[in-house]
Amino acid sequence: MVVLVCLLAAASWQDGAMAQSRWIRIDTNRPESNVYADSTWLGLANMDIYRLPEGARQISLIPAIADVWSIPSVTFDLTTLLADTTDLELDFPYYYSLESIPSGANVYIGRISSGDAIGTTPMLYESEFPVENAFVFELDGYRLEHIFPLSNLWNRNLVSLQSEKDLYLGLPEASTDAPKARRRWIDYLAVSAVVAGGVLAVHYKTQANNLYDKYTQTGDPDVLTRVEALDTRSAIALGTMQVGFTVVVFRIAF
Repeated sequence: MVVLVCLLAAASWQDGAMAQSRWIRIDTNRPESNVYADSTWLGLANMDIYRLPEGARQISLIPAIADVWSIPSVTFDLTTLLADTTDLELDFPYYYSLESIPSGANVYIGRISSGDAIGTTPMLYESEFPVENAFVFELDGYRLEHIFPLSNLWNRNLVSLQSEKDLYLGLPEASTDAPKARRRWIDYLAVSAVVAGGVLAVHYKTQANNLYDKYTQTGDPDVLTRVEALDTRSAIALGTMQVGFTVVVFRIAF
């Protein structure tokens, strides 16, 4: 009888403790984020349900992506919870860093006629939803520029504005594209051709001159044949050197 009473009491205490526990479910646009109750890590946001530690006062959702460390966490005040189980919707806003060269450009979303500027560059724009329309950059004396942003949590957008004066003079338009990498192997090959071609041209020509002196003394036709062969090799080496030199000059100029 005593054992039965103890078991009933333990079960009753457990049911009471479970009833006093608080549980939450989280719906978020970044399910890979980390969930914290105060400083206690509860897991990733893609879990079905979380049991809150006793006395927990705040839920924090922190991005798991390393390159968005500057994005603030999303928080919820647990002291306002009344129910034992609560569904929370914790979405991160989307951030757009907007910069222009030169700075001071007015920024619009979509078209300039759609409304007032959202700010001037450099600026940080925060949106509840991903921006689907283009950002329009306007600065007096410069051509309008448009950028279609990505839908990451953190998006950097940099535009180089083209002066209307430069356009009138027919200068090339500005570009935000990174300059194409030079093909260094062409430079190395051209320089090598100049050096090797020059050395071989001198080498073969020296040998030909020495043999020609011998030919003038002996009149041997075989020696003359060798002289002509060496002169031909010297000419080929000299031509290779000239081609390499031309390539080097072209690469420096362009």
